[in-house]
Amino acid sequence: MPMKYKEDSEVKDRTTGKVKVTRYYMHALPTPSLLEEFGRCSIPKIQHKFRNELVKRGFSNQDILEHQSS
Repeated sequence: MPMKYKEDSEVKDRTTGKVKVTRYYMHALPTPSLLEEFGRCSIPKIQHKFRNELVKRGFSNQDILEHQSS
């Protein structure tokens, strides 16, 4: 199962009655947005998921620590 960073959101269209679900998967985020969300996050479990995704994309642990401290 892909990793999520937020809960799903549902929006109901009043005219048609259809429900649109937006899912928040980490693999779908572009790298700058991923780094931004990682900086905002304060939950250790989610931070670990962000770190894993960044390592998967080729960042080293040193790069991640430098971004986190700035």
